[in-house]
Amino acid sequence: ILISLPFRKFQLDRKKDKAEILVVKLENHKKKNNKYPKSIKELNLDFETDYINYSTDSLNSSFFISYDVDGWHTEKYNSNEKKWIGGD
Repeated sequence: ILISLPFRKFQLDRKKDKAEILVVKLENHKKKNNKYPKSIKELNLDFETDYINYSTDSLNSSFFISYDVDGWHTEKYNSNEKKWIGGD
């Protein structure tokens, strides 16, 4: 178990880093198009995002992303609040 902890932390750090990149890409998309994309796939990213849940409000003026941390906990981002919130 102790041997796998550094690898698990590495995986979580990579997820968080990619999610942070996604936030920047989504904000850039809104600046350019005045709304967020309906799907992450519209951004043509060069990394996998299947583990990220993405949704927008009905006007595509704000977005929410989340990803699973360990099967019990999730990290969530709300573009209105511009911050990450850990949760269950």
